[in-house]
Amino acid sequence: MDSLINATSGKYWITTYSGTRYLIDLDNDTAIRFPIEGHEWTGRLGITSDGKPFHFVTINGARVGESMYLTSLGGEWRLTSEIQSIELYEEDNGDKY
Repeated sequence: MDSLINATSGKYWITTYSGTRYLIDLDNDTAIRFPIEGHEWTGRLGITSDGKPFHFVTINGARVGESMYLTSLGGEWRLTSEIQSIELYEEDNGDKY
């Protein structure tokens, strides 16, 4: 799959070129960030805490080769590195989410 531009529901894994994965849930308007192993964020502005849902109202650039930009109702935002792949999430694939 190349983008989420016309998607209105479902869960998707988005993997960026940095190796970070995001679980995007379009039914609940949430994004959960899973970093590459051994990588820790320092709380910089615009970075989602690992494993915690970020509730968004807009999602832009959810297309392979582009950065994804999410905004919340309160004006918070999240920006990813370029997207490498988008895959449909499958409930029984052994992932913890």
